[in-house]
Amino acid sequence: MRTPQLVINQQSTVINLRTREPEIEVERKKPSLEIRQLAGKLEIKSSSARVEVDSYPARYDLGYKNSRDISRDIAAKGQQAVMAAVARYAQNGDCLMDFQHNKAADIAAEEASSKPVEIGLKFKRGPVYQVTPAQNSIRYESGKTEIEVGGLNELNRPYIEVNRGRVEAGIEQYADIEISVRGGVFDRSV
Repeated sequence: MRTPQLVINQQSTVINLRTREPEIEVERKKPSLEIRQLAGKLEIKSSSARVEVDSYPARYDLGYKNSRDISRDIAAKGQQAVMAAVARYAQNGDCLMDFQHNKAADIAAEEASSKPVEIGLKFKRGPVYQVTPAQNSIRYESGKTEIEVGGLNELNRPYIEVNRGRVEAGIEQYADIEISVRGGVFDRSV
């Protein structure tokens, strides 16, 4: 006879859990920012420097004269020569009148002899300068900045939607135990 065997089949409970993560959706129009920089104004006015050079006094001293000055200088020298000649002739006439003390030959020799020439250095004038400096004026007016912000009003509130998470549980298989006897008679009454 075979010994009876006790066969135990056990089935565990299977619980099925399904979850869905919570979600938050936020939608909002992006605000806009617009910046416009207007051009500034820069105004520069400038007048050239002016240099006036009068070189005539220097040229005059070197003998480069205009016709009016030449005429005036010749007239002045002529008048001086005439006055000097009148004085010399008057002096010679006085000497000739005093013939007892002066000889005509001495007067003629004195007239014929060369007079000593004076040589001297004389300062020569330079040119005359007159400078009018340049005039500059700078005027700057800065450009304006315009800033425009859009999308920040009451109508542009964010839209928020919350989807709550979910947990679903179910039992796919219930616990069960089955005990059976194989190979022989088993007294269950005990």
